[in-house]
Amino acid sequence: MLNPAVDVSLVQFTNSGVDGPVSFPLAMAGALVSNVVVGTDVNLYLTATSTSVDFTFNSRDFTGTNSWPSLTITAVAKPLARIASIERLGTNQVALRFNTVSNWTYAVQGVTGLPAESAGGWSNLFTVPAKPADDQVVYVDTVMNQQRFYRLLLSQ
Repeated sequence: MLNPAVDVSLVQFTNSGVDGPVSFPLAMAGALVSNVVVGTDVNLYLTATSTSVDFTFNSRDFTGTNSWPSLTITAVAKPLARIASIERLGTNQVALRFNTVSNWTYAVQGVTGLPAESAGGWSNLFTVPAKPADDQVVYVDTVMNQQRFYRLLLSQ
């Protein structure tokens, strides 16, 4: 029985009557990711979603090594988030240029003073949603007689 205070559901699946190896993508829950990153044990509890569900799993003690269960982890390195240039366009405008990498979301944030906590915190000025291809982006910001600091955040 899962304990909702500790355990996290990563996926619900069915074998759809398939006999043989089956792969299931797992949700990247915080607890799973942190255990993998740190290198601690990951426990997977496989439970039926109802009493009418049957599923057979082999263990690592099964005689045929090709039928052992496996956990494959595919990691993608986070690309470098860097504003390539900031150029003054006129009295009240600046252009920020940066390159994007496919499948990542970019957010340009600004703050009018540092440290950010005492200046009211960073605010999102512009977001580039994830796209299937790399791109170059120009964001034009209008500023009125104030100093502004910028940063670029990535998420996936």
